[in-house]
Amino acid sequence: MCLIDDLVEVCDRSAQAEVTVRGARPFVRLDGSVEECLFVEMIAQTIAAASGFELPTAERKTFEGYLLGVRALKILCTARVGDVLRIKA
Repeated sequence: MCLIDDLVEVCDRSAQAEVTVRGARPFVRLDGSVEECLFVEMIAQTIAAASGFELPTAERKTFEGYLLGVRALKILCTARVGDVLRIKA
């Protein structure tokens, strides 16, 4: 399940992606709000996309990926269907 729409920026130690929240995705509640666990997956996909971006094309198909752990994540607001989120990782 790919959540990020665009990889906006890749730097030496950071990356940014954009996500438009859509209603037809898992973890979107009936009221249109996003379950908090989805934020962690968006961060992980941003990191993975940036890592893959830096690989030569031939190596991208064999890239194994990462397992992301999060400690003390603070979510400051609720994301809702239609919102465009900027993920900074």
